[in-house]
Amino acid sequence: MHGPCGPPRWSSEREAWLLTRFGDVVAGLREGHLSAAGRHGDTPLDALDESAHREARRAVHAALPGEAVAAWRAQIEPLAARLVGALPADREVDLIGELAEPVALTLAVAVTGSEAGEARRLSALAREVFSAAAEPDDDALRLAAERATLTLAGAVRQPIDVQTFVALAHTLPCWLGAAWQALLDHRAELARLLAEPARIPDAVEELLRVAGPAQAQFRRAAADVSLGGVRIGAGDRVILMLAAANRDPERWPDPDRLDLSRDATGHVAFGAGAHACPGATVIRMAAAVLTAAVAPRLAATTSVRSEGRGGFAIRGLASLWVDGRRSRRE
Repeated sequence: MHGPCGPPRWSSEREAWLLTRFGDVVAGLREGHLSAAGRHGDTPLDALDESAHREARRAVHAALPGEAVAAWRAQIEPLAARLVGALPADREVDLIGELAEPVALTLAVAVTGSEAGEARRLSALAREVFSAAAEPDDDALRLAAERATLTLAGAVRQPIDVQTFVALAHTLPCWLGAAWQALLDHRAELARLLAEPARIPDAVEELLRVAGPAQAQFRRAAADVSLGGVRIGAGDRVILMLAAANRDPERWPDPDRLDLSRDATGHVAFGAGAHACPGATVIRMAAAVLTAAVAPRLAATTSVRSEGRGGFAIRGLASLWVDGRRSRRE
């Protein structure tokens, strides 16, 4: 999905400029004259005016002090350990449905102050918003997401919490599946992680670079701007291809290889600038907790099958079925 890197080009299919090189994407993310928007204007997750959007994001960052993140970690660590311990050894298990999703939903409720008893209903609504964010040019998905967003907004503390709830309840497990698949595809790196658990924070960054769920972010030029050597006119649509930028060989040598010793800081999996993901700190924490808990089960896996989820803008896995019975028989 990430595609090759190259100079900015106009896509007739998407009716937008596509930026793929790392430097161009970073410049686009930080360009003040580009505002968040899809084909039809603001997407459901960006339905605030620009100043309100920035203020809401600042409020989320302010609401995530270290002590709050530590408290949420203390809440999900025993849950993750219990769920991993309860995974049956005599059958194939889905690590997303049976581990990542329950922990992620618990975290989404805690972070946004939602009612625990409403978790399943809110998750179903958030699924509609996730689907539209993944395919922002799909009119039917967009309309369903707009309705779901209104309902979600009434169940959380502030408008930006809708985005946070969706990111934690759906994007997080979607990404974790892809991240764990990447570890299964690079068994030497998985073995390194097990042998050196202190590497987990660095591993999370490299897994975000290689398998981050955000494929693209959408912008609209409020004024003429120059990016990557091309002039982008006011009103033009711009698509910042995050996944491509994260595999730009000019920035990341041998970019398709998972290397847990690589310094992956600076990746754009969470975007950058005013529209950077406000829940990045919490997502990093949850990924570290869950990956540490599941790593031994990944190492014992002998067969894997998975199902994709998402679309043009967000992509990951809907399921990751693993089975280690053959290794136990041997």
